[in-house]
Amino acid sequence: MSGISEKNSVALRKLSSHENGPFTLKEASDYLNMPERKVVVLLGHLTRKGWLSRIKRGIYLTVPIGVINPKEFKTSPLVTANHVFSPCYIGGWSAAEHWHLTEQMFNSVVVFTSKKTRSSSIKIKGAEFVIRKADESEFRNAKTVWIENEKILITNPSRTVADILNDPTIGGGISNCTEILNNYLDSEYKDENELLKSINELKNNTIFKRLGYLLEVSGRNMLNLIDVCLKHVSKGFTFLDPSIKNKGIINTKWNLRINAEIANDNPK
Repeated sequence: MSGISEKNSVALRKLSSHENGPFTLKEASDYLNMPERKVVVLLGHLTRKGWLSRIKRGIYLTVPIGVINPKEFKTSPLVTANHVFSPCYIGGWSAAEHWHLTEQMFNSVVVFTSKKTRSSSIKIKGAEFVIRKADESEFRNAKTVWIENEKILITNPSRTVADILNDPTIGGGISNCTEILNNYLDSEYKDENELLKSINELKNNTIFKRLGYLLEVSGRNMLNLIDVCLKHVSKGFTFLDPSIKNKGIINTKWNLRINAEIANDNPK
């Protein structure tokens, strides 16, 4: 990294003492007690010299001493999402990864945000983010976890399962959603009441159709839960996996068009 003046060194130490993760232009202005127009110039200078890394316009990250290529320095994508898309929470396959409900590795992060965004897919510093809209009332379904000394909101296991059955695309497709569901039902997180509560909050009876069908196909002895799902089967046929164009056969019991093959893994 290039040399740094004493004045800028003091400013950098102040920024580092306040933030371990990304910070905004406004936050930097508050920390340094400087007008934003002057902070813009300072942050630009520190970034060019390699003391800061610019995540995106208006959001920066201090670079640890010893980093060989400051421009390539990055933090956890979950931490980045927490600043770029705030207010937000992590969900879908990213939440499933956090709770160890899937062995599948994904190159992108699913983010639910109440912030307006122009696209449903955004790339920042080499990380891809899949964006879904969320009302702030839905934030109560997220749990606080610590990542890189920062509080991150992530959907709880039951809500994660409900969300991916509501929208299998954020679960990596119906086959991976089935894996996540089975792992959830075999885990310490299994809670039928909490799962039904989460499904009811989403107000989409197709979730009950998918859940009931997957429970039957997997051969699970969960007759009470299957019976609840049957009582919520609505008229009209919906797709087991809406992302697959193949029409498939119609299952009249669940009013589902079975357009994907689900393996029976003989669960416990």
